Amino acid sequence: MPSQDSLLRLIEQNSKHIQATLLRLSGAEWIHEAPRLIQSPSPNDLEAGAGEGCGFWFSGPVAAWVFFPRESGQALAKAFMFKHVEGGDDFLDRRSEIMERLGRDTLAETANILAHSLADPLAEALGVKLTLSAPSACEGLEAQVLETLGKELGASGGYQTAVLIPLSCAALAARCWLAVFLRR
Repeated sequence: MPSQDSLLRLIEQNSKHIQATLLRLSGAEWIHEAPRLIQSPSPNDLEAGAGEGCGFWFSGPVAAWVFFPRESGQALAKAFMFKHVEGGDDFLDRRSEIMERLGRDTLAETANILAHSLADPLAEALGVKLTLSAPSACEGLEAQVLETLGKELGASGGYQTAVLIPLSCAALAARCWLAVFLRR
């Protein structure tokens, strides 16, 4: 289990893996603000506000929550489609699957593509093995985080610290939030 300070340094040093994946998916550069440590975090600390979005959990020695607001998720999904459906990379053999999913234009399916694409880079950046939970669309970030925290980390509050990393992409006018939780 990484300490709070080492987790913060680890994410800051290795966030390029996450950024590189977002670049590969969207064809546009993503930047991250300085990660910050939150003691005894509440869902309000994620600062993504109310509204619909797509989110997913990774669980393991640490737990990670990734949230894309609706507009950002859709913008990234469209960029993903344009970049990879006609491209000659490893996504080509999944063209029909990707087209079918993006054609539905649902947040849960967008989250599914993003989650599976981010799984390995996120695990590498954190230096731990992570298991992806089922991505889901969510209405209102706070309620979804509370519900998921109860399921994933224990209703008694099994987490004590979160590292919050806001990421943004000017070209797509898109943002996402990555929060990493340490268990007690």
